[in-house]
Amino acid sequence: MTFAKISSEPGLVLDAVKGIVGEERDDLILYSLSEIEEKIRLLDEIADDLVNSLDPLKNFRSSYPGREKSMYYAGMTTGVFYGLVVGLIIAFLISLAMVI
Repeated sequence: MTFAKISSEPGLVLDAVKGIVGEERDDLILYSLSEIEEKIRLLDEIADDLVNSLDPLKNFRSSYPGREKSMYYAGMTTGVFYGLVVGLIIAFLISLAMVI
């Protein structure tokens, strides 16, 4: 919790985040957010992993060490393969048009 009890007789509490001294009230419910903060931290790591998936030079959370550029090399290999296939198809169509 971010509150520290200063004195119980007048009911003073200190908000540690804002640095404000205030009155302790019975109509307010205080709830510990430590469990929710842990889940938010996990969701933040997952969101960072999704952002890292857009950059081929960064690795994923669940990948093994030393695989930082694996997506970069996979993309280059795929690009070369598709370029070769499209180039061969175009060359075949050009040679077919010259024969006919």
